[in-house]
Amino acid sequence: MNGRIVPEIGYRLSVEFSTVRKEAEIRDAYLSYRGMPNNYVAAGFTREAQGSNEKASNVWLHFMERPQGITAFQSIRNYGVLMSPHDDHWTFQLGGFGTGTGNTGDHDKGWGVSTRAVWRPWINLAESQVLHLGINARYRDPGVDELRFRSNGQENVLQDRLVDTGLMMGVKDYRNLSGEFYYTDGPLALLAESRLSQVERQAGLSNPLFWGASAQATYFLTGEQREYQIIGSTFDRMSPMAPVTQGGWGAWEVGMRLDYLDLADQDIQGGELLSTSFGLSWWPVGWARVMSNYIINEVSDSPLTDENPQYFITRLQLAY
Repeated sequence: MNGRIVPEIGYRLSVEFSTVRKEAEIRDAYLSYRGMPNNYVAAGFTREAQGSNEKASNVWLHFMERPQGITAFQSIRNYGVLMSPHDDHWTFQLGGFGTGTGNTGDHDKGWGVSTRAVWRPWINLAESQVLHLGINARYRDPGVDELRFRSNGQENVLQDRLVDTGLMMGVKDYRNLSGEFYYTDGPLALLAESRLSQVERQAGLSNPLFWGASAQATYFLTGEQREYQIIGSTFDRMSPMAPVTQGGWGAWEVGMRLDYLDLADQDIQGGELLSTSFGLSWWPVGWARVMSNYIINEVSDSPLTDENPQYFITRLQLAY
């Protein structure tokens, strides 16, 4: 549910029922304020200041899952406050956040600060032409002396972990630094992101540095283009030019993504994962989407498995 209480104050509540834990989980629960010119404030359980793939809605992702080389190092949502002043050519996001969950460990009860700056040297929203360059940084004290990074290899149904640092003990804090590039011109979209994560531990323990990166290219065979959202600085919705309800073929999109995650440094040997994803999406109408992804995983030096699983996954999505 989302809407406006008054013109300046909005709300959003999103609940996920089809979770692996077999219990409902809140995805969004926040109030937003738009009373200041060129500014947006959100308070509650909301997304941090992060990259394009994490700020984008699940509904409009190019592939079925976000790249693990980026999301393995932090949870997407936490309780906190986020400010987003913006203009046509730039967006700056700054937030303070508390409790978090996700790949970094379910016992993360600490606090953190995240910031993101995006510059758009070239933008023409009417023609869906955008060049977007961004950087973001994050500091987090997990509140406990343990931390864990792991990945399941681009699928969230089986939840088979492929690489895993295990619990790193004696953790004081960790810091992430990320860069992002997004370019779209009509039906073509290019997106690349990278992330470093430095873990600071107590004296006498190693301070490992992990990293990941992702690069993808997608193209609408039928000529459509995605909208671009300035406040979130990410890709947004699209509509078929010739939906099947009007005798057309709907919208067809193809794409390829490379995703790399390195969880091995010093005495922490969590393994390395390279995933190659091929995607095909069909929108018969704007509110329905059929997705298919084929993923090839190559695992190296993992403590969990010596196999290289391949997945073919499909999804039917209805989003009104």
